[in-house]
Amino acid sequence: MYLCRNLQFVLVFKPYRTELFKFNYVASFVFTIEYILRIIAAPVQYPQKGEWMSRLTYLFSFYGIIDCVAILPFVVIYFYQESPHVHLIVLAYILIIFKLIRYSRSFQMIGSVLKVVRSELVTAYTACGIMLCFSGILMYYIECNAQPKAFANIGDGFWWAIVAFTTVGYGDIYPITPLGRILSSVISLIGIAMIAIPTGIISSSFINIIQKKEKEISNNNLTNFKLIIMMKKSVLTVLFALFCTMSFAQLSFNVKAGLNLSSYIGENSDHSKFKPGARIGVGMEYQFSDLVSLQPSLFFSQKGAKYSSGYSGSVVDADADVKINQLYLELPINVQFRFNIADNTNLVIATGPYLACGVGGKAKFDGKASVGGININGDEKVDTFSDDGLNYNRFDAGWNIGLGVEFGRILVGVDTQLGFYKIMDGDAPHNANIGITLGYKFLNSSLTIP
Repeated sequence: MYLCRNLQFVLVFKPYRTELFKFNYVASFVFTIEYILRIIAAPVQYPQKGEWMSRLTYLFSFYGIIDCVAILPFVVIYFYQESPHVHLIVLAYILIIFKLIRYSRSFQMIGSVLKVVRSELVTAYTACGIMLCFSGILMYYIECNAQPKAFANIGDGFWWAIVAFTTVGYGDIYPITPLGRILSSVISLIGIAMIAIPTGIISSSFINIIQKKEKEISNNNLTNFKLIIMMKKSVLTVLFALFCTMSFAQLSFNVKAGLNLSSYIGENSDHSKFKPGARIGVGMEYQFSDLVSLQPSLFFSQKGAKYSSGYSGSVVDADADVKINQLYLELPINVQFRFNIADNTNLVIATGPYLACGVGGKAKFDGKASVGGININGDEKVDTFSDDGLNYNRFDAGWNIGLGVEFGRILVGVDTQLGFYKIMDGDAPHNANIGITLGYKFLNSSLTIP
């Protein structure tokens, strides 16, 4: 909104200032969380480097710098709203376009096409450049005596050549001599043909890549493909609904900490026992009405399971006690229903999906055991998610159902999570968790334009 003011667009956007400002907070919050997650998950992106070296590599990479610069205006505006020079910082919002390029398959496809046909495009545009230079210089010498003001120098000839070559025809400069008009006609016709050449090259490459993508999709598992499409549609629907109801929303933030009791459920989950773990996180809540609100959060969560000595199964075969620890960064997005049950006391029912990315964890073995075909001999600890460890799947997604009570700003709740993805390849179980949390809500107020 500050950028809009500086560019004199305030008259156009004034009726929507509040909604746009709220949406700016949402987008900036999401971008900030994403930036932190990318730093934490950098070892996955650069597996050939060390843990901290991979994070430094991401921080100083092109997209790493773009991610950092894109969220700086949000931080600066939030803390220095009245600074006389804060508007200059907001210009960095323009760099968000590069983030959109990263997430857009369309932009990625354009980059792939241009990379494939770059040599052909260089040849075509080189020929166009030569023709422009030749025709611009020639037209200058033909028209300079007849129109000394219009064609004062060769630069004016180049400008005419570009306008004629692209068939734009601004009408600010044009030939009046018979020879100049003949040259202009020829150049315009050649320009149409020359522009069509790179267009045909790019179109042909697009068709080839699309056909290749369609072939790859047809070879993939149809169920997984439908699941991805469904998740995309669900996310877009949630975002659209959030934006449409933004004018009624109240914004608040919260911090939560608590206890996880996690285990496995589903196929080959027999004899898995609950393992305690910690969870801590921050959240943002948009209260659309007294009844309904939307709460996205970010949690650091410890999950896993325990097995006792003597258990033999297809996933875990233990001659010793086994404790599997899985550390996740979780992003639950819950819809909350709030019911007032007493003065300054509310009953809260929450449900919604969650996404999780495994960032670490160790499996502890007190003796000889086997997990997922990985044999462990003796007392030792191995990485849960690494390729040279248990090779658990890092990605998880599932569903939350929770019940809580609000005592003013104090939050107490219990929830259960059911994972949709197997913890590892093969006939493996899913994550299951019961969480108990204590939290505090702050900055509970309607968003206003500073």
